[in-house]
Amino acid sequence: MEMNQAASTSPEKPCLLVGRNSRGHWIVRDRSSRHGGLFASLAAAQRYARLQTISGDATIVMVPGCLELDLSATASHARTCC
Repeated sequence: MEMNQAASTSPEKPCLLVGRNSRGHWIVRDRSSRHGGLFASLAAAQRYARLQTISGDATIVMVPGCLELDLSATASHARTCC
């Protein structure tokens, strides 16, 4: 498992994005925004991401700026803001 600062990983490799939303909460989600969570601290968000990637060769990417969490069934793609 790796902790990266930029989202320059291949689309085939599992990846979790970690960042803050527009309200300042910490977000963890996959690229497709199908799995994820909202966290009170960066430590909690990173712990969740590490536990989610413990079984495989996945990348955790720290997203600069704003990252939104949309787990609705109609979410067509990952969304960033700010």
